[in-house]
Amino acid sequence: MQAPAKSFPLSLAGQVRLSVAVVLLALQLLPADGTIKTTPAVAAGIIDKPLTIADLIDRTANYNPPQRTGDWGKFLDSLPDA
Repeated sequence: MQAPAKSFPLSLAGQVRLSVAVVLLALQLLPADGTIKTTPAVAAGIIDKPLTIADLIDRTANYNPPQRTGDWGKFLDSLPDA
């Protein structure tokens, strides 16, 4: 019997962190809050209108993370992996 192919290049801890990040992002951008009648991100002025799931997917599909440069990049690279 063959070992199953690794379908996702992240470790289990990395997958958990990614999952939590996606959920928190969705909570900030998608649902309307009952007290302010909009999303927290709209209320804070981060985005203009609440996003749909399709908007969220479109915005993240071609995301290129910023490059770590300068002193801040050196600091981030010096941190141990969690």
